[in-house]
Amino acid sequence: MPGVTVLEKGTTNGVTTDADGRYTLTVGDNATLTFSFVGYLSQDVPVSGRSEVNVALGVDAKLLNDVVVVGYLVQNRQDVTGSVASVSAQEVRRAPVASVGEAIQGRMPGVQVTNSGQPGQAPNINIRGLGTIASGSGPLYVIDGLWVQSQGGQRDFNPADVESVQVLKDAASLAPYGASGANGVIIITTKKGKSGATAINFNVTGGVQNLVRRLDLMNASQWAAINNQAYDNAGLPRQPFAANLPAGVDTDWQEEFFKQGSIQDYNLGFSGGGPNSTFNVTGGYFNQKGTVRGPEFERYSVRVNTGFNRGRFRFGENAMLSRTNQTRLNVIPFYGSPFYNVVQMLPVIPVYDPTTPGGFGIGNGNASTFGLNPIASQELLNDTGTSNRLQGNVYGEVSIFDFLRYRLNLATEFHAFHDQQKRQYGIWRQNDITQLSNFGENQGTEFFGMAEHTLTFDKSFGNHNVTVVGGYSQQRFQQDFTRGVNFGYGNGPTYFWELSAGTTTPQAIGSSYVWGKQSFFGQATYDYDQRYLLTAAFRRDGSSRFEVDNRWGNFGAASVGWRVSKEAFFEGITGVSDLKLRASYGRLGNDLLSGDFGGSYLSQGYINTNANYVLGGAIQNGAIQTNYASRGIRWESRNTTNVGFDIGFLENRLTLSADYYVSKTIDALINPPLPSVLGNAGPNPFRNIGKLENKGVEAVLGYNDDRHTFRYGATANVTTLKNTVLDLGTTGLEGAGAPNFFTGGPAKLPAPRWGMRWARSFSTSSTVSIRPGRPTFRPDWLRATCATRI
Repeated sequence: MPGVTVLEKGTTNGVTTDADGRYTLTVGDNATLTFSFVGYLSQDVPVSGRSEVNVALGVDAKLLNDVVVVGYLVQNRQDVTGSVASVSAQEVRRAPVASVGEAIQGRMPGVQVTNSGQPGQAPNINIRGLGTIASGSGPLYVIDGLWVQSQGGQRDFNPADVESVQVLKDAASLAPYGASGANGVIIITTKKGKSGATAINFNVTGGVQNLVRRLDLMNASQWAAINNQAYDNAGLPRQPFAANLPAGVDTDWQEEFFKQGSIQDYNLGFSGGGPNSTFNVTGGYFNQKGTVRGPEFERYSVRVNTGFNRGRFRFGENAMLSRTNQTRLNVIPFYGSPFYNVVQMLPVIPVYDPTTPGGFGIGNGNASTFGLNPIASQELLNDTGTSNRLQGNVYGEVSIFDFLRYRLNLATEFHAFHDQQKRQYGIWRQNDITQLSNFGENQGTEFFGMAEHTLTFDKSFGNHNVTVVGGYSQQRFQQDFTRGVNFGYGNGPTYFWELSAGTTTPQAIGSSYVWGKQSFFGQATYDYDQRYLLTAAFRRDGSSRFEVDNRWGNFGAASVGWRVSKEAFFEGITGVSDLKLRASYGRLGNDLLSGDFGGSYLSQGYINTNANYVLGGAIQNGAIQTNYASRGIRWESRNTTNVGFDIGFLENRLTLSADYYVSKTIDALINPPLPSVLGNAGPNPFRNIGKLENKGVEAVLGYNDDRHTFRYGATANVTTLKNTVLDLGTTGLEGAGAPNFFTGGPAKLPAPRWGMRWARSFSTSSTVSIRPGRPTFRPDWLRATCATRI
């Protein structure tokens, strides 16, 4: 085994084993050698005059759970100086859930998981609050070295493949990821094979889901009594439906809409290996039916993880292929959620009514409602999505020297999606206009690729332990998207859903965008005798999302730790088995811009090439700029301070960790609304004008005991968070036709009104000069000359 520390006990004389597990150390005949490696039980072996001492280290299951991945380093938790929370595979598997986000919900302080409950809908995760307003606020997922920032990547991942989950929260832990780590990082390590006989594992989980409580709503007779009383009190004639209830109609809309849901989860795995290779192959099927009519989700997944080592070389790959099918809950625009409509619909309206277009009850003049039939909205519209996703990486590593190794990591994610919306003939709300049956179809692909080169120096000099990592990374993302729509597929009940089968001309749109990133990074750790700890990290990121002058950003952090329990004066203190103090400070960034085309082209204006104008008595085709470009924007910056402590009692059976943090975003990107008189018909431009602050306290208390044949434990955590928007900036255009935009202070008087100053019309058939000496038209001229006080 490479990297094992071999130390002459009681001295600083020691070495580490090479790539083949060999070592050479000069000691006396009566010396004792201590063999140690993170995640394994240490052994003290007397030399007893031998010239060759060989040992086999056994896995320390308890200590292995305390090995954490921080950036590009693997550390023992006792040596970590940042704020890191962990969840083991056993905890992830405690409940049958569709995603890792659901598995960690409520298990970590400072990690807020919001789950809609809809099958196939990945939860939203925020770590230590929202640090941005208009940019992406979700964390970065790192799965075996692959960076994933999409919710779909989380949804399509099988949580049964998880070996461990670590959540990095402070600047010292996040700085190795630069701008991508500003919202926190969730590191997922999947299961690997182990040398030995092939192991076969099959696991089946199933269950049902129901709403715990429903609203106490009126039935038909109760509604009639209240309705009659209201009209009697008003001196008005009673409504016909209330005075004489329709026979056989007493609809419980909650009973019609809500139903019993179910979950099925099947996983089969094979793992094993020999002296120089390991493998782990798993297959899974997950199916979830919702607790309301309509939504369903199923996932098929296969994972293959292999590793190979020979001498100074190590190779391996981690690959997952999944296919998901989802039927979504239909929320009709302008009509509200079906959960709201369940309450609005009257109990005297039937679910089905053959006299209406489509055959659903919608109410009439005798029983009027603004509600939408929630059953009709789920049956007349079928919104489905199919996703095929590949996630994986291949890596190679070579030990140049015993203390120096190079690693190449190539990772990719490919996603092909296909969505369909099938709208049958019919109406779902009283007084609605009957719509033609229609069909919409989305297809597209997303590709993400990354290449990382790292060089790691790891060496001990007596009690001084140093690890340094330096590297270079390239990333690229591309999305291609096509949508088609057609109308007129008949009145049913049989429909042929193909774009070309409609009676109108199909409408089609498409788009494509690309962004890239280059990075240089470094990370270093130092400790003296495992007492005094120091960690530092730096990353320089360059993103194509910004203009050339603002493309590069520098991000870094440092942290210190003091293991007080390792000091000589602490030896006499009983009851306290471990005590560590730690503090960190750093600066992070954020380039997850929002907007059209994934925020990739915000610095460029949109040109409408179909703008007509009358010149010379005839309509001429022209072009105009329809939106302002987000010029001069730069990376969001976030400065974070964290102080905390970790303490253990009763040989670490009882543990307490606590942190206090303050995080301030000083130049958040915001796109305040602009009045249309300025000529901005597209999205509002972004500016770095916002300020936010997050601060809070986190604590986690745990008790775990192992009685060999019986293990038990309990954990509780608490989090406080104060999320404050300090400044939203101003446009200087308040009162000019745009919605007012305030910073939270006293209301401001309207600013002077602004409008468009007419320059001239021109024809593109001849050379045009709006400004002397400039023979060509540039859209950014309008930005400089179009606004004037009126």
